[in-house]
Amino acid sequence: MIKNKEFLKGLVAILVLLSVIKAQEVYQEPKCDVELDGSLCLFNGDKVLVPRAKLPGLLLHYSFDDSQNLDLSGNGFHPAIGKPIVKGQPWGGSGNSAYFHGPNFLKFNIPRDKYKASEYSIQFYIFPIQEQQMKGKVECAILQKGFDNKADGNYERSPAIYFNKIKRSIMLYFSTSDKQEYQQGEFLESNARLPYNKWAHIVISKTGSKVKLFVNGLLDSVQVLMNFDIENDSSFYLGNTPWLSDECSLNAYIDELKILDVETKSYQVQAEASSFLAGIEPNFLHLGCINCPIETAKSACITGYHLCTNLELYSGAYTIARFMGWTELNRNIWTYNQLFRQDNKQEERVNSGIGICCLDLEEPSQM
Repeated sequence: MIKNKEFLKGLVAILVLLSVIKAQEVYQEPKCDVELDGSLCLFNGDKVLVPRAKLPGLLLHYSFDDSQNLDLSGNGFHPAIGKPIVKGQPWGGSGNSAYFHGPNFLKFNIPRDKYKASEYSIQFYIFPIQEQQMKGKVECAILQKGFDNKADGNYERSPAIYFNKIKRSIMLYFSTSDKQEYQQGEFLESNARLPYNKWAHIVISKTGSKVKLFVNGLLDSVQVLMNFDIENDSSFYLGNTPWLSDECSLNAYIDELKILDVETKSYQVQAEASSFLAGIEPNFLHLGCINCPIETAKSACITGYHLCTNLELYSGAYTIARFMGWTELNRNIWTYNQLFRQDNKQEERVNSGIGICCLDLEEPSQM
């Protein structure tokens, strides 16, 4: 009986301590109970635990499947501080995502000798939730490296990835040497419009001054920065930032965040996002131009692609255009067939449209 009473007292003390920690929202840094240099064998070798395979160039990987949001890259860049993150529904139906809403955020650090502003890739899945999305500021931070000091007008963004809650677009900011013209950084806005209550795959790949933005496996935008990058020693903030915590509420699930110190090639992006386009391979098409005349649309197609024909448009290209939100910017889509309709009165009245380029499988038909 005495031992049982002591056991119950100890159990009650532990429960009280846990409730106090939860009430105070104390963030505990991850600690190892056991450290091993090699693999761990269980049940006479029937079960072997070994480290995860590491993707070349991987600096950080948060899967959010564990309770402490650990870095799975093997580099040990675990969260330094942050408000407690609620778990959410995952991308792909396995594990968990991180649910960001209100003031909660994660803060983590990658040393400057590891992370260079001249070359990196950032990729993640995001699920914007429509409920209460219109409250607060229009643009809210998804991820930012740097600290914005509004008082003295000093903005550190290497980079900053924001979500525009009205346009549903991705906004990218890069701090460069021209602070007079680009106080908040040179910026790039996605052509894609992310639908609410649906997963989207985002990749930002930067090499030198060239920035590429991929959305759902498709190359959305390319921009060459006009000035030199400015690096900073500040932390990364995910889901929100301390200076916007009272003004912004992203209200989104984020999953499988990866940061690499190398450029992510287009075929690598397509391999990871191949399931987003309803069975159509991502290299089937690319966006040529938005709000452009038909001749510009024709010349916007890169080598190996042509302006989509009517048949290709009806076979899936138009579905992808709607899914990506391109048709919200312009409802007229130029086709290869229209290049041969000299007497078509509609082309005379409409001088702006979307150029969508399809892969050359055979000589395009005029039908």
